[in-house]
Amino acid sequence: MNTSEVGSNGHRDVLFEPFRIGKLLIKNRLLRSSISGRIDNYDGSGAEWRVNFEKRFAHGGVGAILSSHVPIHVRGRILPNYAMIDSNDKVEFWKRVCSEVRRAGLRSEGISQESFDDTAVKSQEKSCRYFIQLSYSGRQQDIGGVENMGRRPLGPSANRDCFHGLRAELMSSHDISDVVRLFVAAAERAYEAGADGIELHSGNGYLFTQFLSSAINKRTDAYGGSLENRYRFMREVIQGIREIPKLADFPLIAKLSVVDHNDDLFPLGLFNGEPGKGNQLEDGLQIARWLERDGVDAIHVSTGNMFIHPRNPAGPLPVDVSARTYESMLRSGELSPLVYLLFRSYWGRAFPQWMWQRALHKQLSAPQPFKMLEGLSLEDARAVKSVVKIPVLCTGAFQTPEVIRQAIQSGACDAVTMARPLLANPELPKLAREASERGDRNYISPAPCTCCNKCTVNVLENPLGCYERKRFDSYESMIQHTMTFYEPGPNYTPSRFNQEFQGIMTENLYPEWKRLFLGKAIYNLSVSVGLLCIFPFADQLPEYLKIPTSAPALLYLLVAHIFMFGCGFWRISRDVTKNRDLVIMGFWCQLLVFLIGGWYALHAGPGRLLYGFTAIIDGAFAVIFGAFIARSKNVGFHSEERE
Repeated sequence: MNTSEVGSNGHRDVLFEPFRIGKLLIKNRLLRSSISGRIDNYDGSGAEWRVNFEKRFAHGGVGAILSSHVPIHVRGRILPNYAMIDSNDKVEFWKRVCSEVRRAGLRSEGISQESFDDTAVKSQEKSCRYFIQLSYSGRQQDIGGVENMGRRPLGPSANRDCFHGLRAELMSSHDISDVVRLFVAAAERAYEAGADGIELHSGNGYLFTQFLSSAINKRTDAYGGSLENRYRFMREVIQGIREIPKLADFPLIAKLSVVDHNDDLFPLGLFNGEPGKGNQLEDGLQIARWLERDGVDAIHVSTGNMFIHPRNPAGPLPVDVSARTYESMLRSGELSPLVYLLFRSYWGRAFPQWMWQRALHKQLSAPQPFKMLEGLSLEDARAVKSVVKIPVLCTGAFQTPEVIRQAIQSGACDAVTMARPLLANPELPKLAREASERGDRNYISPAPCTCCNKCTVNVLENPLGCYERKRFDSYESMIQHTMTFYEPGPNYTPSRFNQEFQGIMTENLYPEWKRLFLGKAIYNLSVSVGLLCIFPFADQLPEYLKIPTSAPALLYLLVAHIFMFGCGFWRISRDVTKNRDLVIMGFWCQLLVFLIGGWYALHAGPGRLLYGFTAIIDGAFAVIFGAFIARSKNVGFHSEERE
């Protein structure tokens, strides 16, 4: 029995027990999920940075790595500068990646592997396993690149997505058959490259999800309508792979967004022709049953029918970073210019941020949101586990060994996959294992991932890494940490974390939009004071300014404004107004009141003119106060990364 499985108290630790996906033995229950950046050559050939990037996580002790999305055809790539597997000349590169990852995994276990050839390394149970994720974007193509200029990717429907306005070209039956063949051919190449298995990129809004989702799939032929019809494309891909003799038992994982949560970005779906919740849990469970029946070896549970989605990767939308990086997508979607203007606007960025915060209100309201976000999809995984016998993997901001241990021991899943937490702490599996061997089952990283999602939006333009400045002692340390992912290893440059990070976390991670309650409170307080001054003279006002039953009406407005002030003050009384978002949401709310009040003043007749004037004054004060706050030094719009 290996010491990595037994602590000093003699008890086995389930985190470091092996398990199987099909015929493949994986050394522990901590896997790296699909994540990467634009680190390869533009033409889809692989680069040295890719090799080093994947080795970094194997050195950190994960049991297996699920590659980033690997396009099966240039028309269906999500972003340029990702290594593809669309032709036979790409096989040698992926063969090298697989070999280097396995060797790095053995090195993390302290096993000398210099005397092993590639075949011997692959047979070692303690090597890090490598799965190639086969991908086709469908409409969710962030940047098509010059090769796709003037043409759209293929997709099951021609309707655009609700956030970026990305569209696909409607697939004919012939197109569907061609894409099925592309997936099968790519699976053969992955096998020839020596991969330990493959994963279908079948969650989070990409091509498979677009077929499966009742909100997105608007087809009326054999590939649309009923759930069974919407599953038909995925079934044909799986069957096509399994019909190849050498792929009959090749380990195959299917990623599955069990629940769509299509309404999380309400009301955008209404304007886009895709209203409603989309696939519900019952739909996801039925798909899971079919996947097992058709020969899938494991199901990787995720959530959401687009990427990025409030629940995946779970956390806030970093609008300040998006304002700098989203320009790369300006030509991608029909709504991209509008989204870019919102991100660049002091006021407009509140709208997309509010939608993200609204979907995860409970989690993001906590003092340390990352603790509430960990295992967000765990109950979906538990439901899937109850209807299938194959292993279930679960993704969802996992980074606390004890939380993962409980998830596995409770039967919710067989293993977890991690992405952002490993960008923050790539040595996390190894450190957790060493702590377990000492008998410490409560290991916590000194600088945990905050789930800020800055890594996710930086990937459009910058090398993938952790961009949460607060975790590091300087901006330079943050960049140095990012660049360690591209060093050849195994001796990486040590990261310098902020030793006071735990102490400042509560203040800095408090959801920014909650501070808007203070702004709203101040606005309403000012109006309340004005109404209070007018109230004693209400019956003496000129007739054209009087409101029917003016005294009760003014009293009502006064009480309502004071009540709003009290609620706002109570919500933010322990907070600090140090962020520009203090006034953004309040501005939009007051602007709406301003417009309604203006219309009321013009159309409701002179007897109710004071209602309109009140709204106009209230709204105008919001604009003036907002501009003042926005320009003040302690609530500026400058970048905070180097502070």
